[in-house]
Amino acid sequence: MRLSISRNAAFSAAFVAAVTRVFLNLSLDGDAPHNGIWIAALLGAVPAIPYLLCLDAVRKSSTDVTPVRKALMLILLLITALDAARVLSIFTRASGYLALEFVSPLWLTLPVALAILWCMWRNGDAVGYAAMLWTKVFPALMLVVILLQLRHYHAEWLRPLLGNGWRDIARGGIRTSGCLVPATAIMLACNDREAMYERRPAIGWVAAACLVAALLLVLRLMMAPAGKYGLPWLSRLDALLTNGRAPLYLQLPMIMAFFVSLFHLLACECFAASALLQRLIPALNGHLCGSIVVIGSAFIALNGFVGTRFVSLAFPISASAVALTAMFQPKHKEPVYHA
Repeated sequence: MRLSISRNAAFSAAFVAAVTRVFLNLSLDGDAPHNGIWIAALLGAVPAIPYLLCLDAVRKSSTDVTPVRKALMLILLLITALDAARVLSIFTRASGYLALEFVSPLWLTLPVALAILWCMWRNGDAVGYAAMLWTKVFPALMLVVILLQLRHYHAEWLRPLLGNGWRDIARGGIRTSGCLVPATAIMLACNDREAMYERRPAIGWVAAACLVAALLLVLRLMMAPAGKYGLPWLSRLDALLTNGRAPLYLQLPMIMAFFVSLFHLLACECFAASALLQRLIPALNGHLCGSIVVIGSAFIALNGFVGTRFVSLAFPISASAVALTAMFQPKHKEPVYHA
């Protein structure tokens, strides 16, 4: 099986993955959240847009896998697979938090890994169009949550708007850009024929993803204010999913929105990493590539090899690799049609 994904499906998968990863990092998994995190989400789109334009140009320039392009794919493969391992460890930890009694991390990780593997074996369009469906369900679900929580929001908790200052906002912007790297990696898995004849790059989803993430962060800040020194990880998760200020019946919609979004994020990242692995080693079957990525990510997640600081390095490394690849990538010649 050859792993590939159509253009529209790839954009949908990347959009859901980007929104989820940015929100996850800035509100839960990164440094202590502050009132400026929603600005950091918007700021992260500024370098990410030219990065995606450059990546898109590399993708369209040639269908030949040159040594320089192989190096870029390897870097993006490692970043995406490591980020998938981090997300899987968050998934497991959050599942353990909601469990009524202790469950081994292995037994929490195993069903998620098997479900992700099953999705990938249905190929890229299954992953992408499932994400497209979620983009229609999620707004309706959040609208219900917002309407029922409306009287509990406190706009004054958004002050001071800059939180800890521009330095922390800039750091958050770099982390946001790093969160977008694994989502953009799926662009290299698009069908080669589509890549050759596309004329306009679709970069709107990057700005839209950061905007949606910023809006979700604003809602989170109005519902659970950021403390001066931040809260422990489990306390942040508790404030997000089972906030005592919200009605009890809203916990199920919040938990559902959180875990389904995490699942789509994992599916996108694992598929992107598997597709890149197959392009680096074409002899490998798609089922085998998916198995290698999922098993490897699960092993890394269970052993805790990837920390929270990893995402801060993802964008500088990948941006440098894309820029160098664009400089040395041979140009694709337009096909000539004869009457």
